Amino acid sequence: MKKIVQNLIKFFIPLFIGGGIIWYLYKGQDIKQILNVLHSGIKWEWIFLSLLLAILSHVARAYRWRIQLKALDVTPSLFDLSNSVFGNYGVNLIFPRLGELWRCNFISKKTQKPFVTIFGSILSERLLDLISVTSITIFAFILERKVFISFFKEHPTIADTILKILVSPITFSILIISIVLILVFKKRFTKTKIYQKFHAMIMNAWQGFETIRTMKNKWSYIFLTFGIWLLYFLNFYVCIFAFDFSKDIGIVGALTMFVMGSIGVVVPVQGGTGPWHFMIISTMLLYGVSQTNASTFALIVHAIQQGFVIILGLYTMLAIFIADRLRKRVQITV
Repeated sequence: MKKIVQNLIKFFIPLFIGGGIIWYLYKGQDIKQILNVLHSGIKWEWIFLSLLLAILSHVARAYRWRIQLKALDVTPSLFDLSNSVFGNYGVNLIFPRLGELWRCNFISKKTQKPFVTIFGSILSERLLDLISVTSITIFAFILERKVFISFFKEHPTIADTILKILVSPITFSILIISIVLILVFKKRFTKTKIYQKFHAMIMNAWQGFETIRTMKNKWSYIFLTFGIWLLYFLNFYVCIFAFDFSKDIGIVGALTMFVMGSIGVVVPVQGGTGPWHFMIISTMLLYGVSQTNASTFALIVHAIQQGFVIILGLYTMLAIFIADRLRKRVQITV
């Protein structure tokens, strides 16, 4: 019962937060105009190209993961790895941040390898992704510094909140007290379950990074990392050509929107629903797009992309079900 309540909390709280932001952003919008754009104002060939790029990015992620797992003596098929990535995003739409755990568990069962080994590769993969998106953000800031500054001037509460958290006496007090307590009760602390889990997580992540450093195909791994993020950006970039009001934003403007959207996705709500819309709309306004058009772009692009994620997730569940049934039939026959 307790676990069910926890799962409901994990599902509904992010959903309510995202839904509240969506309601705030669209409460005064002309829904008829949005429906008109959906009916006749979209160049669907660009949307289909975007979805194709999305599939390629997921398969590229699966192939990159295959290289790392092979170095750990884990050898799942590319088919299973691709399905695990598709399912990863599908699970995240229901329970934010739990998709990675599902992906690890799926591959662990498929290969009969320890969960912790596979989870360690995910930790290092995510840390590498964090480094990648941070680098892209810095690059975009250098190119469009004025736009970023204008954004924080338009929304001072965001910058103030971040600054207050970073320089807050409470933050420093908690940090100092935690360090002192750990040093004083070091022996006892190292025996606690929290410490052991955290230590195991760090060691698994370190093992994953060591694997990247020593693997034979590390340059292929690095090239695929660059390719994955390029595909992510292109997946978003081509969408601006699907609408007449956004086609002239340009590649640098699209990069800025992509970075802002990536920042919005950091908030743990289903598919970034709400925060992603806010960041995209706010950025498009700085490029001269009207409030209604910006809201239309964010709503339609996000709905199409997340709908596609749902389709991929359903395909994954069906593929897993069929594969299991075929495997059982083979076992019965044998």
